[in-house]
Amino acid sequence: MKSNSIFSYIKKTSKSSSLVNYTRQDLNQKWLNRIQTKATDSLGQEGYSKLSSLVDFYSKKTENQSVNIDWDFWKSNIRTQNLVDNIMKKTDSLSEKKYNVDTIALKSAANSEKFENYGLFLKYNYTLWNNHLVRSLNAVYSLVSISDISLISQKEFNSFFPGLLSKPAAWRETGYASISKFYF
Repeated sequence: MKSNSIFSYIKKTSKSSSLVNYTRQDLNQKWLNRIQTKATDSLGQEGYSKLSSLVDFYSKKTENQSVNIDWDFWKSNIRTQNLVDNIMKKTDSLSEKKYNVDTIALKSAANSEKFENYGLFLKYNYTLWNNHLVRSLNAVYSLVSISDISLISQKEFNSFFPGLLSKPAAWRETGYASISKFYF
């Protein structure tokens, strides 16, 4: 069975026709379970318990919580006129609205096309420069193993620098002829 068709399989085989909604909660729990299995000593267990309590605190439901603000206290301590009254009105108007948290969370989990393209650009540049670094390090390590470079023939010397002849070969293929000598 393909991994892409898991959702269609769940749709067809579940007793209720609703699809299991995989949210960040499930991912957080999987992540915490993985950390718990890897925490073998007491320090790791302590770190896991702290992390678990933080995740539980920040992922608790906000619908059942009531905000008890002592507005009289703030009115007596803030000198700006009507500031507390304006904040109280805004708080009341915001508390009356209901937000669909699941759809907002799903929107935040989905990446835009611009974000994906930027990630692809970063991955390409990382691969390009990592390849350049590896080739340079290979050239340096090859030179370290050579005792006297003047005793090496030109053909063997070129084998220590794999990209050395590619630039003149590209110039020949494109018809680029320059009188000035380029240093590599």
